[in-house]
Amino acid sequence: MGRPGIEDDDYGADEIAAALAAIGPASLPAAAAALADASRSERARLAAARTLARLATSHPAARAEGLAALVGQLNAHPVQTPDFNGLLVSALIDAKAVEAETDIEHAFASGQVDELIAGDFEDVQIELGLKLARERPLKPKQWMETGRQFRAAFGIPEPIGAGMAPSDPLPAPPIPQPVRAAPKVGRNEPCPCGSGKKSKKCCGA
Repeated sequence: MGRPGIEDDDYGADEIAAALAAIGPASLPAAAAALADASRSERARLAAARTLARLATSHPAARAEGLAALVGQLNAHPVQTPDFNGLLVSALIDAKAVEAETDIEHAFASGQVDELIAGDFEDVQIELGLKLARERPLKPKQWMETGRQFRAAFGIPEPIGAGMAPSDPLPAPPIPQPVRAAPKVGRNEPCPCGSGKKSKKCCGA
């Protein structure tokens, strides 16, 4: 069970990460140990991951050791929750860890990374500056597929742009057509309902 406290609050986690990173490389062993401690809450371990990411970017001498701790923890992705793995990937992005590309790719390939946190592997490559743009269209998210099935079951048309690749142009909006009023029928003319009576004696009465 995790230990509740300030470290279990998102703002508190950021504050702790900033304070520990300000101490410098001396805080690295404690941060690495906290990240590896599975008895702690995921938020507490996230604070440790953020500390390591900050140390890796602000203290060049600590970069290799800080990234090694983050990558080592990510390599345990098969026994960790997808959201925790996603947060580790996010920390590696913060650290601009291009060195970890292969390890990140392996984690995504296992299907054990929540893509709602940092996107898919191609998104990560773009964030790290390893790619300029996507080469493949985005995969539909689970909630998008659920919505598609719901619309299909109830005969609801797909929204404009559904299933389109990001590079596809948006469809042109429909051109509004003029509405013409029905011709007026004189009171002494045959009723348009087909009764044979004059309009004034039938529908136009």
